[in-house]
Amino acid sequence: MSVDDKIYEHLASILSYPEEQIREGVEKVHELAPVEVPTLKLLSDYLEGASTKSVEELFTRTFDLNPSCCLEVGWHLYGEDYPSGAFLVNMRQTLAEENLPESPELPDHLSHCLRLLPKLEAEDAEAFARKYILPAVGKILPAMEDENPYTCVLEMLQSLLEGQYGPGDPGDGIGNAKLVELPILDNVLHYNNTEDLQESGKKRR
Repeated sequence: MSVDDKIYEHLASILSYPEEQIREGVEKVHELAPVEVPTLKLLSDYLEGASTKSVEELFTRTFDLNPSCCLEVGWHLYGEDYPSGAFLVNMRQTLAEENLPESPELPDHLSHCLRLLPKLEAEDAEAFARKYILPAVGKILPAMEDENPYTCVLEMLQSLLEGQYGPGDPGDGIGNAKLVELPILDNVLHYNNTEDLQESGKKRR
């Protein structure tokens, strides 16, 4: 499947805490999305009659108050085990290397992962999508309610990634990180805020 990488930036915006620009983001995604993937019609229809406050409340209920649907990739892959903190540090370093600004969200938030994906070389992007993003999305989707307007966003994302890179393949998780152009995980012990990042992750659950 041919995919315009710009679509991941717009999906990242949609999966961030909502601002007024979310409506424009949905329109951009519809313009760029291949015809064979699910549409964002459910979200688009919801946004037509919803106030910004209502959208904010829906986002919070969906992703911030339900750990099964949270958007932190490391949480879904590793829970509160040490590799989750290592992955947070790994992502923070990589975002900095790629000059991608962090938002108030944790470094492994799905929106950060989607903005990073197009920055990687093709082989590394495939590994990142299949071993990290897709397995996390695969855990979030079953916990989402069908009628939730955000469900279609994750369904489209899953379809796009599988069409472009193939199905998810979690493998042995953190041990495969060296296939991706992220800082070598063996060095994260020297990064002095690993525990701080782990604590931040726990506070969000």
